[in-house]
Amino acid sequence: MQKCDKKSWFAIIVVRDSDSTVVEDLTIHLKIPDLGDTDRVTAKTVNPIKIDDLAPGGKGDVKSIEHDSEVWEATGDFD
Repeated sequence: MQKCDKKSWFAIIVVRDSDSTVVEDLTIHLKIPDLGDTDRVTAKTVNPIKIDDLAPGGKGDVKSIEHDSEVWEATGDFD
């Protein structure tokens, strides 16, 4: 038997409910076990925020979301 050294990843993309456009310039404060507290910023392109090389089977938390001019609320969760 060989040990599998594969790593996992996850991605986040934020879209408006009203028109399904990608939301840009949101700062998402995350707590990821492999990285600790980390921030990511969304971009207008359809490319999601992607975090690579995570240990398989891990979990993460969205601690908060910031934007310069709008108030956003995270609904739902992820594993």
